[in-house]
Amino acid sequence: VPLLTAAEEIELAHHVQEMKQLKELPEDERTPRQRHKIRMGQRARDRMMAANLRLVVSVAKKYQNQGLELLDLVQEGTLGLERAVEKYDPTRGFRFSTYAYWWIRQGITRETLADVDVIGLCLPATDDIGPGDRYIAQQVAASKAVGIAVVTKTDAVSADRVAEQLMHAQQLGTEVGIDFAHIVPVSATTGANIDVLTQLLIDTLPEGPSLYPEDEVTDQPVDITIAEYIREAALAQARDELPHSIAVVVEEIVPREDRPAGKPLTDVRADIYVERDSQKAIVIGAKGSRLRDIGAESRPAIEGLLGTAVFLDLHVKLAKDWQKDPKQLRRLGF
Repeated sequence: VPLLTAAEEIELAHHVQEMKQLKELPEDERTPRQRHKIRMGQRARDRMMAANLRLVVSVAKKYQNQGLELLDLVQEGTLGLERAVEKYDPTRGFRFSTYAYWWIRQGITRETLADVDVIGLCLPATDDIGPGDRYIAQQVAASKAVGIAVVTKTDAVSADRVAEQLMHAQQLGTEVGIDFAHIVPVSATTGANIDVLTQLLIDTLPEGPSLYPEDEVTDQPVDITIAEYIREAALAQARDELPHSIAVVVEEIVPREDRPAGKPLTDVRADIYVERDSQKAIVIGAKGSRLRDIGAESRPAIEGLLGTAVFLDLHVKLAKDWQKDPKQLRRLGF
């Protein structure tokens, strides 16, 4: 669906506003012309919605890493867009996209606030508390989260001004119905009280359910994790010479047979791939010294993962220009 021009936004919005007025009439009193205008308004509303759905997705993606699925965020943003379409007044002179952005963000923010445990309400010490602060505070009050008032930019004002803003923060909480768990003055510039705020947030957060069994240290396959341990060790040894040219594939993880019951041993065989033949010598090192160092550095982590002693058998192989070859990238696990 193409984006709307400013003229199209105004025309469609007028149809929507006229539809809203006509819908207030009893249905049996509407004339055929009025019913036609209602249908035109519905089509105008649908077109405004469709033309701005990409804006909903764009805003939703900015909130994607806050514990909610993208589809849930898009759904709430779409409800915000629907309210924007209904409330937009084309006579005010601003673009609909600007107006819609605010409503979309509010819809998504409300959904985000409903799913959090602690909210820090930032109130700069350099500014008076205004309508925007009160609106946000009301949203915090409507949520079930614990509220912490954070008076920021304390380095930019006097101690008396900081004390005054702390009192105003307390008054704001009383006005909107927030019983702040803490009110903390901080400065990101000087670092004042940042450690205090961090610890208060940690202490206030409830302990969540365990997401994995206690003995499970990762949700990745074991061979992928081992390959990462080896690759990290190889990069640490040769980062300056081979910054991005190392890949690792674990070929075999096998318990050694005929071992004493109390002394298990696991054989791990892995191949380290480089892009050019000259790089093999860099990874292997003089008389195999660097390859031994890679093994020594990665082995403790692998043993911790597998829970047994490990015999690590490393080989260096050539995969020419593997970073540019999709087929080789897939084979190497990328």
